[in-house]
Amino acid sequence: MQDGSSCHPKQRTSKACDRCHRQKLKCDTARPCILCVRACHKCETSTRRSPRRKGPRQHNASYTTLTPKPALIESPPELVSPASNATTSDKQQLNTNSSTIDFARQVFNEQETGRILTGASLPGDVGISNPGDHPWSLQQLKMPPAPVMLSLFDAYFHRVQWFIMLLVEPHFRKTAQGIISRDQWPRRELGSCMLVLAVAAIGLQSVLSDKYWTGYEQLRVHSIDPETMLLEFIAEIRLHLLDVLEDCRVEAVQIPLLLSSYYVFHNSPRLAWTVLGMSLRAAYALDMQNQDKCGTDLIMEETKSRCWNHLVVSDTFTSMVYGRPVSIDYAEVHQLRVLDDLTLPPGLISSLPGATDNVKIGKGLFHVMKTEIYEIVRQTLLRFHRLRLGPIMVDKDLEAIASIVQDSDNALQSWRGNVPQILDFEFWRGEGWNRLTQELQESTEAMKEQAETMFLQAALLQLTYDSALIQIHRSLLERKLKTAYKPVVGAINRSLVAATAAALRISHIPVHKFRKHFAASFVSMQQFTAGVILCIQPTCLPFSPAALEAKAGVLKIIRASRTESHQNRIARHTEQLLTELLKVTNQREMACALGDNMGGRASRETMFNWSSNGIPQAGPPVVEAYGGGSSSMAPVSTSQDLYENANGNGPWGENPGCGLLSNTSMPLEYPSEYIFEQLDSTFGAFGECELSQRPHL
Repeated sequence: MQDGSSCHPKQRTSKACDRCHRQKLKCDTARPCILCVRACHKCETSTRRSPRRKGPRQHNASYTTLTPKPALIESPPELVSPASNATTSDKQQLNTNSSTIDFARQVFNEQETGRILTGASLPGDVGISNPGDHPWSLQQLKMPPAPVMLSLFDAYFHRVQWFIMLLVEPHFRKTAQGIISRDQWPRRELGSCMLVLAVAAIGLQSVLSDKYWTGYEQLRVHSIDPETMLLEFIAEIRLHLLDVLEDCRVEAVQIPLLLSSYYVFHNSPRLAWTVLGMSLRAAYALDMQNQDKCGTDLIMEETKSRCWNHLVVSDTFTSMVYGRPVSIDYAEVHQLRVLDDLTLPPGLISSLPGATDNVKIGKGLFHVMKTEIYEIVRQTLLRFHRLRLGPIMVDKDLEAIASIVQDSDNALQSWRGNVPQILDFEFWRGEGWNRLTQELQESTEAMKEQAETMFLQAALLQLTYDSALIQIHRSLLERKLKTAYKPVVGAINRSLVAATAAALRISHIPVHKFRKHFAASFVSMQQFTAGVILCIQPTCLPFSPAALEAKAGVLKIIRASRTESHQNRIARHTEQLLTELLKVTNQREMACALGDNMGGRASRETMFNWSSNGIPQAGPPVVEAYGGGSSSMAPVSTSQDLYENANGNGPWGENPGCGLLSNTSMPLEYPSEYIFEQLDSTFGAFGECELSQRPHL
């Protein structure tokens, strides 16, 4: 095979089609080839090969490990997201290995001679048969009328797409229009048809609890029960899922991703984990981990980029929830192109903050910033996994954990400092939202809905950031430790302060604003985690202002969950669990304050230093100060001064204590072994409560 440099390209006749040659895939003599058919890609064979690149693929953005740079918005066509943290040599080593059949093709120079040895991937494989054009139809239901399906599509793109971006809306709607107008389809359209049903199912799920949804009128006209139709949608998709996976087209990634999102929030979280794994395998089979910037089909390449980015987010999120290792050990987040479906109306852009800075604002900005958070968390989880800690940890192991936690905290703090004002929830909670609504009073409903979506994205981004902080600092808080090693105990103090401050901010997220959106269950899940963290503080500092503030935060979460419990199963579960956990916390707080169950090892006098105003202070007046991700020793006169600073001028206005993370200290000296035991008991009580209250799936 001859090489062509960028300076002296050589002309020759290519045996493989352009796409197969570019991606180094096995091609066949038929046109269009089977791989292009499966990928819905136009099969073309040019008479001139593009010059071979020298060296590894270069990318526009590179971010060092755990230190993300600001997300930038370039002019079209690309929206920059963080690239791989691996070095150039790492990228060369992490490329996909060739199969045994590929090796045989190279030995026999199949592409040069034009001989097709086999269509298989492995010895013994008969290859994937061409789906063909034989007709088929749905088995579990009849395709609902077009007006119903169009209403469900509208619900999906208004209530789901801003949270989970897998589709290019204009392209999907054009494809779906041809699907919903028929009762039979050729076999090759199986994946497209199942994707249409999956989108309709998720859209329907997002409106089930909204009695004011305008689409209900269409359901009544056609005598359709929405809950029955949702079950029929899911049943039909499950019936054909293996066939979709065998076809191995982009729908084999999109459909399991949508199914896993449905299962994790609304049905069976255990099944969600497995279904997500199917999507990941299909993505690897389609080589989605490598972005092809030279493809001729712009829509298909952009769809794959969106799917891969969300797959990275989903894999990291499920690892956070289930506590299992991440499945993607190496991931290069793809750049997003600013297509038509990501642009904002000019009238809205002119009303948004930062529009005068000549920054390209699009709907994809939220997804870029969200992916950066999950990239930090994913790298952190991988670093923890590489430690290979045993059941018994020495101080050296604990120091390694504390070092990772501090690095990750610094990375998150750096990310937070680079959030543009348009996605800064502090801005929206202030005058931003009121000012924008006034300016848009005479605007169209579509523009007002888009403005509301941007408010929700800012709130969700803040929530995601705080949940990432809790996830990282929880690594120290959830471990059963008995140590007096001051660096480790000091790190635990800082983690407790950071996690508590993040949990307090989460308790003030306006849950009711998400009521009509698919993200409502995600918000409830994060509020549950925040409530568990807030139940630790009363055990460490019983009846202190910090403890009272933490319990007030738990109560706020319980009340919000109770309001949403009739339409959100995770909110209902959160209310039940946190109510029981708060009862246990109150009992342990009283026992801790009275010095009960101490086993004669300590007394109330040795556990606290009492200030003149009766507020308990843990330890002497010198405390660990925590601010902006760094720590230092700071002398403090009284604990009352600390509480006044903490409850005063934080970045959340009227929210007391929200300034803890950024500009104040907390009266936490090195905890005794007894406090660690109380902390472990609190988590233990939570686990027992969770098992007893868990509903049957």
